[in-house]
Amino acid sequence: MDEVDLDRPSHLRSSPFALAGTKPSLPELAPDDPLWRTAEAANQYVRAAKSPATRRAYAADWRHFAAWCGEHGLQSLPAEPATVALYLAALGATHKPATITRRLTAISAVHGEADHPSPANLSHRLVADTLHGIRRTLGTSQKAKEPLSVTQLIRVLDHLEGGLLAARDRRCCWLGFQAGSAGRKWLPYR
Repeated sequence: MDEVDLDRPSHLRSSPFALAGTKPSLPELAPDDPLWRTAEAANQYVRAAKSPATRRAYAADWRHFAAWCGEHGLQSLPAEPATVALYLAALGATHKPATITRRLTAISAVHGEADHPSPANLSHRLVADTLHGIRRTLGTSQKAKEPLSVTQLIRVLDHLEGGLLAARDRRCCWLGFQAGSAGRKWLPYR
């Protein structure tokens, strides 16, 4: 893996792209350049595109992938789809499919920032089949919870006591319930 340029601003050093040794897509301009303020605004928008938690997760995911590649003598940037498929197989026994998918996204993001085609794209048959095989073999442990039924919601709303605040809370809960019923007919107001 390339060395991280410590002269870069800290927001660039902590990104997965800095860890990959790639450069930001916008040029660094001198403060007296007429486009300097515009470039600074653009950089702020780029930083705001992902939450700090997402950037930290991507950075950790990229470090994990790059370290795994290094341990096995494989190139992390640019990586081959076969390398990504092997990495997925290594993760399959110990990680949940959601984590594996996030790692694929981080690998793809770093490659995109470095102007390399993504080897983690599901358009690569080997990568897609490996991920689908992991999901099919190990299953996905994420199960959606059953929503409240109308009868259950009415029982909950009937227990709200109080004056105007309780009436407001009942209406808010009822509207929220109806808004969550996407694709179904709206239920009549109580």
